[in-house]
Amino acid sequence: MASRSEWIACRRQGSRKVREYFTTIYKTVSTIAKGMAVTLRTSFEPKATLAYPDVKPLLPERTRGRLHNIVEDCIGCRACERACPVDCIAMDLETRGPDEPRPLTSKESGAIARKYRVPRFDIDFSLCCWCSLCVFACPTHCLTMTKEYEFSVFDRAQWVYDFGEAKLGYDLDKKYWKDHPDELEAFMKKQAEKKAAEEAKAKAAEAKPEGT
Repeated sequence: MASRSEWIACRRQGSRKVREYFTTIYKTVSTIAKGMAVTLRTSFEPKATLAYPDVKPLLPERTRGRLHNIVEDCIGCRACERACPVDCIAMDLETRGPDEPRPLTSKESGAIARKYRVPRFDIDFSLCCWCSLCVFACPTHCLTMTKEYEFSVFDRAQWVYDFGEAKLGYDLDKKYWKDHPDELEAFMKKQAEKKAAEEAKAKAAEAKPEGT
């Protein structure tokens, strides 16, 4: 037979296991209750998540998203190209001749005469660091940062966006003069007067006697 001390130790051990059993049940139930209480409380609070992509977040006005260039207002000054710290902007320029009419940029951009054509204006977004320095440098504000941020691609070559005149699908100069016939007429009249003055000057030089 077990001694009295062994019997007491066995009884204590059994009591401890019973207490541990009920303590575990209590902790389990209380933990579940706390979690359900948090769930119940937050179910009546305003939602903090969005069902993206079906629901889009409201972005601030100064969001630095994908760049966009309005080539009709670009004067080809290359200020953005020089300001870019990662050289992600590249453009080709064609100088208009002295006898060619120069269309103006929009009134919002200052109505500046466009000395250059911009057949190619590339922005490589795989290099862009979204610093917005090019936007600050642009004198006509034709280069802006949009709120567009969803333009992931599988081919990195598709990250090169061309905003040049060649991608418009139409002759920018012809469209401008079609929309502004009065400006074209004034330019042609001025050119005709200039040509007539030069011809008159040449005739006067020819008619002038030699040695006088």
